[in-house]
Amino acid sequence: MAANSVCRVAMRRHFARNASSRRLSARPTYGIGTYATDRHFSSSVLQDVDQGGLDHRMPLTTFSEDEEMVRDAVRAWANQELKPFVREMDDDCKTRPDVIQGLFDHGFMGMEIPEKWGGSGMNFTSACLVVEELSRVDPSVSILVDIHNTLTNNAVRFWGSEQLKEKWLPRLASNCVSSFALSEAGSGTDAFAMRTIANQSEDGSYFTLNGEKLWISNSREAGVFLVFANANPALKHKGITAFMVDAKTEGVHVGKPEKKLGLRASSTCPVIFENVKVDSEEVLGEVGLGYKYCINILNEGRIGIASQQIGVGK
Repeated sequence: MAANSVCRVAMRRHFARNASSRRLSARPTYGIGTYATDRHFSSSVLQDVDQGGLDHRMPLTTFSEDEEMVRDAVRAWANQELKPFVREMDDDCKTRPDVIQGLFDHGFMGMEIPEKWGGSGMNFTSACLVVEELSRVDPSVSILVDIHNTLTNNAVRFWGSEQLKEKWLPRLASNCVSSFALSEAGSGTDAFAMRTIANQSEDGSYFTLNGEKLWISNSREAGVFLVFANANPALKHKGITAFMVDAKTEGVHVGKPEKKLGLRASSTCPVIFENVKVDSEEVLGEVGLGYKYCINILNEGRIGIASQQIGVGK
């Protein structure tokens, strides 16, 4: 059993025995696994409206005791483990590998991934609190976490096949940084205008991707890219399809990072896909529905961006 899972079980037993006296006294003092919750009503803004159209979400301004514990845990970790390296990482224009692994080790990179896949099993509000608290110390690191949690992780959870979930969610929760490869020179976040093409093989077993994405965050650190490409340009946006592409796949090239005025420790690079062969099993959801997934998941990402700005302001 993973360390975070052990912490979760221990703390749940403690809460059951002593619900009236929850406190941040258990070790580790700042691991999300320590403060996991059994609340299920707010796992995501995309999953909290029932079939009758009733919205059961709590306001984001009202935090449960568990969410407050998450906030305090992230704040403690950021001040103790992240703050000492902020200037160094900004000067070097990259995030330290040990900082990234620390994010994984303390559960911050798998906030909404279910525990059975090695995640923290928390809700969307908690994921936003992680981003906000990290932004108070280093917004570059918060971008890495925000994209990973609110975009890629959630896309796999919502629309990935069971096979795709089994393959990627444990990695995304433990040691594999993800990147969201959407923007292009002529499209920005307008997914309908993309030029990256995905041609399916005659036997249907794989796709070949060709194209270039620009301004892609997390690109240098990424172990996997969530790539949007058009599998049928004749259908325009209805041909857009999402793929999970291993960063080590032949033909994937990450270009030179952009020189930015701020957020310098966050990598922003072009990513070129040159005859990249991707198994059909790596298609996220259904062929041709990528544009719908993109629109929906970006709504979550924008809330994450707002959380960053709140943290920076504080």
